[in-house]
Amino acid sequence: MVRIRTLGEALEMAVVLVFAVAISFLAARQLALLQALDNRLADMRIADLSAPEPQHPDIVVVTITEDTLATLHYRSPLDRGFLAGVLTALDARGVKAIGLDILFDQRTDGETKDKALQAVLTSLRVPVIAAWADKRDGLTDKQQAYLGDYLGTIAHGYAGFRTDSRDGTMRWVDANAGADGVETPGLAAAVAEAVGADVPKGVLTLAYRTPPDHETTPFRIFPAHLVKVLPTVLLAGKIVMIGADLPLVDRFPTPMSVGRGGETVPGVIIHTHALAQILDRRSAPRPDLTFEIVLVVGLAILGLLIAGADLAIPAKTGAVAVLLAGLWVGAWSLYAYAGILVALMAPSLSFVLAGGVGTAYLGRRERQQKRYLRQ
Repeated sequence: MVRIRTLGEALEMAVVLVFAVAISFLAARQLALLQALDNRLADMRIADLSAPEPQHPDIVVVTITEDTLATLHYRSPLDRGFLAGVLTALDARGVKAIGLDILFDQRTDGETKDKALQAVLTSLRVPVIAAWADKRDGLTDKQQAYLGDYLGTIAHGYAGFRTDSRDGTMRWVDANAGADGVETPGLAAAVAEAVGADVPKGVLTLAYRTPPDHETTPFRIFPAHLVKVLPTVLLAGKIVMIGADLPLVDRFPTPMSVGRGGETVPGVIIHTHALAQILDRRSAPRPDLTFEIVLVVGLAILGLLIAGADLAIPAKTGAVAVLLAGLWVGAWSLYAYAGILVALMAPSLSFVLAGGVGTAYLGRRERQQKRYLRQ
C-alpha cells in the first residue's frame, strides 16, 4: 500500500476524489450517449425484472380501434355523435369519472353532432375531464381558440407528453403543466383530482404497472363500439379513460418496450398508467439523489484504495473489472429483490476514474521518490 505521508499528499488525493465524483456526475447527466445508455440499462431491468401485478381494480380503458372506426362513416375527426352515445352509456352505467384523451380542436361534419357532444359533456352526472393541448403540441392559433371555445367551462387536463429526446421513450408526464403564465393540470392528474386523490406537482416520473402475465393487460380494456352492450357490473364505480388505440396514431415506446421488438403503447394507456400511479400513491423506483451521491463517493473511495494497493497494474485492472461487474450484478439484484433502480453510469465512472487517476498519480509520485533516492 502506498502511504500518504504529508498533508499535501492527502489534499492531492482529495482533489482526485472530488475530480472523479464531479466528472462522473456531469458526464452521466450531460453526455447524451451516457444518458441514453443509463436509461437503456434501467429499461432492461424494468422490462425483465418488474414483479407482476394484478389488473387494476378501479380503472377501465375504452379504446377507439380500427374495428370501431369501421362502424362509422368517416375516420377523422372522430364522429362526435358516436362519442356522445358512448359517454351517455357510461354515465348510465354509473362510472365514477371519465377521462377523454381526444382533442376537440376543429369542427366536424356539422354543428349538430358537435353541439350534441358539447351538451352531453356539460350534462353528465359524473366528472368528465377532456384533453387539452396548446402551441407546444403544434396547435395553430385557430385550433387552440376553437378548443378553448368548445370546452368552455368543461374541466380539462393537459394531454401532452415529455418524450425523451434521446430515444423517444415515454418516461415522464406533467402532473401540472404551465404555458403563457397559465397552469393546467395533466390529464391523469386532473382525473385523479376529480375523484378526490392527492395529486403531485410538477413532472411525474412514470412507474409503469406490470401486467400479471403476457396475455393480460395492466388494465381492463373494452372497444368503444361495444360499450353500449357491456354489463353494468363491468363499469359501475370504475374510472374510465377513453382514447385511440390505432396502429400509427399517438403511440410511444416505454421502458417495457425493451426486448419486445420496439413495441409501442397508445397515449391513453400511458395516461392510464400515470393515473393508476397517482391513485395508488406509487413512486418511480429510482432512489433519491442522496443515495446516488453516497454510492458515487463510496465507489470513488474504493477506486482510490485499489489504486493505492501494493499490486501490479494487471492485478489492479483485474480487481477493477471484478468489482465493476459486481456493481452491475448487484444493481440487477437490488431491483429484482427490493425494487430499487440504481443509476449505473455515474457510479461506474467514479470508480474507474478514481482508480485510474489515483493509480497514475501514485505511480508518478513513487517514481519521483525513487529518482530522489538514487540521486
